Amino acid sequence: MKKLFERPDDRDAVEADCWKLLHHAVEANDCGWRLPVLATVDNGACRQRIVVLRSVDAATRTILAHTDIRSAKVSALKNGATASWLFYDASLKVQMQFVGHTQIHHHDRLSQQLWDQQPLSSLRGYLAPLPPGTRCETAEVNLPANVRDRVPDATELAAAKQNFAAISCVASSIEWLLLRPSGNLRLKVRYDADGSRTIDWLAP
Repeated sequence: MKKLFERPDDRDAVEADCWKLLHHAVEANDCGWRLPVLATVDNGACRQRIVVLRSVDAATRTILAHTDIRSAKVSALKNGATASWLFYDASLKVQMQFVGHTQIHHHDRLSQQLWDQQPLSSLRGYLAPLPPGTRCETAEVNLPANVRDRVPDATELAAAKQNFAAISCVASSIEWLLLRPSGNLRLKVRYDADGSRTIDWLAP
């Protein structure tokens, strides 16, 4: 992949490279931006968790992650709530905060498409008998006993589909920070509903 952020003083180039790195992270397991921290607010409490970046569409400024429909983050993100995603790549020393409005996809065309695209091994977790976050008396892997040591087949996974969902998020802003010995750089891109954008340099 072409080296990114070679023109850190060019605002347009920095924004473009942010989207390029997001695209790269979807396919590259070793890319730091593949595993962002997703933050939500539920009943006044801030919650954070690491998720896997599954899809990026720069044209619509949308990113996407999978989730269990029973998870707490789903209830926190209903009705178009705002979410904040924090990306960091240690090799590039680049951080990005991605803020936007969310939509939950469950039993719709997009969730069906995503389900069909996933390898069976990545869908096993949706067979979990207990909703994520359920209090347990002992350590619990939350998988049916008959699939704990193997990948279930498509027939066995049919029951998991009811728990599978996706979170899509359309950016209202991204905030980039480059760490470097000669001095850090920081900028913020704000996206308006009409498709326009504003880019400002910020003090690191």
